[in-house]
Amino acid sequence: MTSIAATFAQALQLHQAGQLQQADVLYRQVLTEQPNHADALHLRGVIAHQVQKHELALKYINMAIAANGNNPVFYNNLGEVQTALGQYDHALASYEQALAIRPKMAEAYLGLGNVHKLQGDLAKAIDNYQKAIAVNPNYEQAYTEMALVQIQQYDAPAAVAASNQALQLNPNSAPAYRALAKAYLLQDRTEEAIAQYEQAIAQYEQAIAKDPELAEAHWELSVALNAKLSLHQLKAIQLNPTLIDYQSQLQLAKSLSKQGKTNEAISCLENIIEIKPDCVPAHINLGITFSEILDRQTDAIAHLRKAIELSPRNAEAYSYLATAIGKQGDVGTAMQYAKQALQLNPNLAEAHQIEAEAYGAMRELDKALESCKRALALRPNFAEALNTCGNIYMMGGNTAEAIKFFEQAVAAKPNFLKAQYSLGSALQTSGDFERALAVYDRVLRIYPDNPEAIAGKAGILERQKQYQAAYDLIKPLFEAYPENYSFLITYATVCRRLKKTHEALPSLKARLEKTQIGPGQKQHLLFTLGDLYDSINEYDAAFDAYQQANSQYTDKYDRHQSKLDFGSLSNAYDRENLAKLPRAQNNSEVPVFIVGMPRSGTTLVEQIVASHPAVYGAGELTDVAMLLHKTIQRFGLSRPYPDLIDYFNQGLVDEMAQQHLDRLRQFSATAERITDKMPYNFMHLGLIAILFPKARIFHCTRDPLDNGVSYYFQNFIGSHPQKHDLGNIGYYYQLYRRLMEHWQATLDLPIMEIKYEEVVANQEAMSRQMIEFLGLEWDDACLSFYESKRFARTVSYDQVRQPIYNKSVGRYKNYEKYLDPLKAALAEEI
Repeated sequence: MTSIAATFAQALQLHQAGQLQQADVLYRQVLTEQPNHADALHLRGVIAHQVQKHELALKYINMAIAANGNNPVFYNNLGEVQTALGQYDHALASYEQALAIRPKMAEAYLGLGNVHKLQGDLAKAIDNYQKAIAVNPNYEQAYTEMALVQIQQYDAPAAVAASNQALQLNPNSAPAYRALAKAYLLQDRTEEAIAQYEQAIAQYEQAIAKDPELAEAHWELSVALNAKLSLHQLKAIQLNPTLIDYQSQLQLAKSLSKQGKTNEAISCLENIIEIKPDCVPAHINLGITFSEILDRQTDAIAHLRKAIELSPRNAEAYSYLATAIGKQGDVGTAMQYAKQALQLNPNLAEAHQIEAEAYGAMRELDKALESCKRALALRPNFAEALNTCGNIYMMGGNTAEAIKFFEQAVAAKPNFLKAQYSLGSALQTSGDFERALAVYDRVLRIYPDNPEAIAGKAGILERQKQYQAAYDLIKPLFEAYPENYSFLITYATVCRRLKKTHEALPSLKARLEKTQIGPGQKQHLLFTLGDLYDSINEYDAAFDAYQQANSQYTDKYDRHQSKLDFGSLSNAYDRENLAKLPRAQNNSEVPVFIVGMPRSGTTLVEQIVASHPAVYGAGELTDVAMLLHKTIQRFGLSRPYPDLIDYFNQGLVDEMAQQHLDRLRQFSATAERITDKMPYNFMHLGLIAILFPKARIFHCTRDPLDNGVSYYFQNFIGSHPQKHDLGNIGYYYQLYRRLMEHWQATLDLPIMEIKYEEVVANQEAMSRQMIEFLGLEWDDACLSFYESKRFARTVSYDQVRQPIYNKSVGRYKNYEKYLDPLKAALAEEI
């Protein structure tokens, strides 16, 4: 044993001195005599990892763990090897195992942070780096890695602070100097960045002098030198524009663009065209910059057309030209150019993404998603396609799924501002104002005058009833960008809240007179115009605006098919079938469903009951429809009814019910009741009766004429083809009422009908009945629901932030002369 110990000690000494080959020879000698020597096995694995033989390293470290499974260092180094091999889930498990053995192991937290960074989860990465620092406040590497992630998040001030902390701990850390230089570049502190790169270069050169074989030092030195080089090249061109050839300048322009130096990149590209007017890449890159960064579509189109003129078979030029033309609202031409790009190059992911955007603008959402999937199959981390996919889900009304794609887009390309705006807007729509503000603030830390982020913050202030603050924030933006669609919408909404409607009207009308405007934007502007006129009692002008807005939609309502769909529900869940179908065995009284026609008072009812301390209001959830959709896909069915009920058995309905109950508990672990106010769940009450025998149903009703008018006037997210024509609204309303009568006659679920007009006329009595229906003790908070801190996430958010008023009762009378199609359809025999 003494001989083995001495040999191992000598091997370890050589290993620590960097003499890896000699150390490995001695580790092998130890293992010849003692094959299960855990430390020798482990260190042979470490050497294999150091010389990039990761599979061999994996083998030896696993053998070491088999010999001694209680050493946290073994698991930590196993995690490093698995990370190098891209086995991220296994690496996370290894680091967690190391922490299970030694909870205060800073190196394991660092490893977890590195894996989360590689997976794109930057928030978790920073959280683990902070945990490593909490365990070891002198952990220079954790500060440096955290700084690099903060740079990815465009949080330059935090990155500067973390880099400086790393340099205080180790003044010779080249990676920390590089991180600090990158942070300075984000802040356009070029001279300071150069100084830091020079420090980094000096440190890397010292490392190479000490160990010429240190590959990492050579690589990092090249990166630092290249970064510094681009800064000096820019200075050279500024002093003498003809100093270097156009190809070198083209590379420089791309480098500058990646660094966010847009004006410098444009200057460089324009200089190239002066030197060489037929440089196709320069024209394409100028087109991309003008279109994507500066929103100067006319300039972008001119350069992209020139590129096509010079190179008629350039698929990339066609693709970006399609993007620029699409932004001007000419969706048909954009689609033509996208398809032409795909004819030239079917594997051009950008063209598939443009095609998806065009389909989205035409409201052909299924085709849009197919094109997005083709783009992502070609480029899995294609940020623009991920962002487009999120936008398509937003159009379809699936905000939760949209947020997932926007988060992926931001993780894939943190400097992609469009994805940041999309994420902020989606979070705002979902009611998650805190996270939305964090997104906007993240942008504003880097770009303090960024108009989109400022407008986003103004929109949140409006939702929080801080109207004057929102007005003060958006007014200067609107004056600077009077034609910007999003600024104008927010400005008009805030003006209406402050009773400054006449201030916003001229600008809104002027914008609508522009020919270059996308259909989605036009719809939104027209609905907003209708709201402005309605607020000042100019009802004829308001109706005209609402009618124009609804006429913009291309999705058609098929009355015959709709009648068949409603009939299939009644037939599938008739008394005979219901008697045969299994019921889920859960006895949960947690689920509460608030259903009815949209705009029938569902938001008001939820806000009242959710003011009770035992009730959590989850808002409009798509979960029931998604649960149904996933089950249909599971069995490969083309239609849900009546086919799906043939597959119902005790195990399946128990599984479906538990999935939904688990989902509800994600909102609140303690609430006695959790509400879902998706109005269209009236379609799924048969399924709900099967899955949740103890659920309660609030059925909201309202005068059909008031309901119909409010439905017609509302700009909903998602597809609602029946709502764009008053006659179709009346027809759909009849189908809905007939189905509700069927449910009330056949289901044994408790259903309480709540008439909107009765709640308005006698709030306290109706509120008490609602709470009693839920089986809860009365709480006076339900009378002051408008003071609740919860924010309604639907289009009715403003009505439920104030005491009940009666101005919406009988509202249809202001528009009665236009309602003959609605009245006729409501009276029609169907």
